[in-house]
Amino acid sequence: MTLHIGSAPLSKAYIGSTELTKIHVGSAEVWSSWTPMGMLKSGTQNTAGSTTTVQVTGWVNNPSYPGSSVVSNALVISGAKSDASISASVKFVNRYFYVNYYAEIRKNGAAVPGASVTVLGPSSGTGLLITVPTVSVSVAAGDAFSLWVYTEGFGNTIDVSGTQLQVV
Repeated sequence: MTLHIGSAPLSKAYIGSTELTKIHVGSAEVWSSWTPMGMLKSGTQNTAGSTTTVQVTGWVNNPSYPGSSVVSNALVISGAKSDASISASVKFVNRYFYVNYYAEIRKNGAAVPGASVTVLGPSSGTGLLITVPTVSVSVAAGDAFSLWVYTEGFGNTIDVSGTQLQVV
């Protein structure tokens, strides 16, 4: 919900020098400093056939989330939320049978517990979309979220279509 002062939306609120993150009227939240954020892959990226994770690079702000900020291939958070949901997916151009595909979300360089997935390549089809499980985490301004992957055994190409990360 957006709270307005006159015709201008409220972006920050303070009591004294303490910045507020939420305003309630009774039990109803009428304003929050939290803005959902997301990033989308821009351009393809080649990966080596290895079990060493590599950072997915080449991101742009997701226009569905106007408050997004991508810095050094990571989504940098501008607000705070105790129960933000993080999710991601990655689309590989090639699908190899019986090969492990892996993806994980990292927060400030460390793997987020529960936000990783290993998928065994299916025997048929083209391409492979891997969805990282959505998890709830506490976020603060300045936290940086990134996506890391590997494809075991064969090099691959990460596709633009379907590769994204969001914090809502």
